[in-house]
Amino acid sequence: MAYRVIREGLPGSDLQGGAGESSTLGLGPYQDVWSRSGSKYRIRAIVLLAVNLVLFAGVGSFAYWLRSGLRFAPAHAGYVDELKQTFFSVPFGDRDHSGVSLGSFLLEPISVQEVAIQPWIVGLLMATLIAVPILVSLLYRFWSCLPFIAMVAFLSVMPWLAVTLVISCSLASLPRLRTRFRFTSALLGLIPVVVYLTLAWRGTAEIVVGEIDPVDRIKFVVPWVLAVVSAAGVFAIVLGIAKVVDYRPGAIAPLLAVMLALPVLLFEFHVGRDELYYRLLRGLEAAHFLDVDASADLNRAVLAAWERHPPPRPSRQAIRETVELRWMFQLNAELEPSRSVLSQHQAALTDRCDRFLQNFPTSLYAPNVLMIKARALDTRVDPTEFRRTKWIRFYDTFPSPASRHTWSMLAAIESNATVKATALSRLALLDY
Repeated sequence: MAYRVIREGLPGSDLQGGAGESSTLGLGPYQDVWSRSGSKYRIRAIVLLAVNLVLFAGVGSFAYWLRSGLRFAPAHAGYVDELKQTFFSVPFGDRDHSGVSLGSFLLEPISVQEVAIQPWIVGLLMATLIAVPILVSLLYRFWSCLPFIAMVAFLSVMPWLAVTLVISCSLASLPRLRTRFRFTSALLGLIPVVVYLTLAWRGTAEIVVGEIDPVDRIKFVVPWVLAVVSAAGVFAIVLGIAKVVDYRPGAIAPLLAVMLALPVLLFEFHVGRDELYYRLLRGLEAAHFLDVDASADLNRAVLAAWERHPPPRPSRQAIRETVELRWMFQLNAELEPSRSVLSQHQAALTDRCDRFLQNFPTSLYAPNVLMIKARALDTRVDPTEFRRTKWIRFYDTFPSPASRHTWSMLAAIESNATVKATALSRLALLDY
């Protein structure tokens, strides 16, 4: 029969009786890092826990950087809105909310289908985010893992994974559920995570089915399988080390440092930061110059303008013509260059292009970035299409004088023959 055993501390002994030394499953005292009451052990435990927190903050920040290119999520201007959207959206990925789901981690900005090493980087990173809070709850008690879970929620911006980890750490560490064989407790805590990752895979599968080759779908499974297997391996290593050192502080920090360094080094040497920033740049270009049906927004703006007009109100058609004219000025950089939405988007995109070229001048993507910059400067709004259909459509058929320098740079560098021909034709049109 399972029963509780309390060990009384002996005079002069480092081990003192306490909550960390009791167990409901098995014989003998249950030890953890806090079981040693000697001041040197307590100080060492607190210091090493702080070191673990700093290292784990690096892991969480790297996970967010892989999705956004931003190093510290809370410093981002839209951080609160992103956190809310992620929490209140469907957590396992569908077409409407795939941009904030865990499944989107595999799709954008770097798709696991296009970069062969990316599934392994994501898998190892997820293994660290999963394993460390569970290990801390086993070796430092449940309350000690809460700051780590908070980092998953607020630094990695993965609130649903954080909720899952609360359940996992509870299953692994609460006295009524834990066992004397800690690896079993750790695997018990892994069950909610497996369920969560399975649902994440199903959400991703719903997005990619019919869009990729069936053979490539295995790439969307590898990260989650690797995360679970690696987490179990980390459990075995850390808990083995902890048992050898008799649960003194310091078992987690060395392996955590390795688990942080491994995905970072794999990404740095086999993918590269320029790959991430280039793909983010392409996403920004698509977002800024995507054709938009503005009819609904225009109707709302016309109604609001008509209601604000004092009696006697003019006809709706007269108000509509005024609002349309105002929109044309706001949209078209040639009509209102200092205030137009188009000119703001052009400035934002060209600034990102300039920063990319400054940071990665020898990147293989440098010609592509020059092309994005030149096309952004050439982009115009089609006023005829807007007046006819109320669609905001963009075109870059004719080069702008502002893009001459960029096209000249493209024509001068060694690049793809098609790119060079495009640059020369654009310069010829400018000189015509």
